[in-house]
Amino acid sequence: MWCSERTRIAAALVVLIATLLSGCGFRPMNSPQGSGAGHPELAAISVTPIADRVGQLLHNRLLDLLNPRGRPVSPRYGLNIQLSESIEQIGFRKTELATRANLRLYAVYTLYDLTSRQTLVSNKQSVVSSYNILQADYATLVAEEDARSTAARELADEIRVALAVYFAARDDEARQGKTPPS
Repeated sequence: MWCSERTRIAAALVVLIATLLSGCGFRPMNSPQGSGAGHPELAAISVTPIADRVGQLLHNRLLDLLNPRGRPVSPRYGLNIQLSESIEQIGFRKTELATRANLRLYAVYTLYDLTSRQTLVSNKQSVVSSYNILQADYATLVAEEDARSTAARELADEIRVALAVYFAARDDEARQGKTPPS
């Protein structure tokens, strides 16, 4: 009896919160109205090749995230990304040898209209991926490459979300009559 009453109260609370959030304009990023990570405009983005191996990883991940069905047939937008990275040693033994490191991956990206070449979004993102520095050099190299690969995946996710937010905000402004949809 007590558990079922508790369950009913929890269900009522969830319904109340959902109602309140929908009244204030909240929409989930993956909503079917095309306002989030699945926004249809994302599939119209052509990602320019990015230098180096980590750039290739980022490029391929973005292609998968932006358009899971493949490259856009007739892209309307271009995405240019410049990458850089830094490694900071953070954990030390008494012998002053590092035992841990942070690999920070930085991206400066620009979304532009392919027809007019007008810049639509220009922003910076960075992610940090940590790894252990081991006594075996090869093991440390593998750990560093894994951290680099993880950072590229996370960076792609963050860029996709930022672009989805841009398109959702642009759609909201167009619906409110502030700017014409492009």
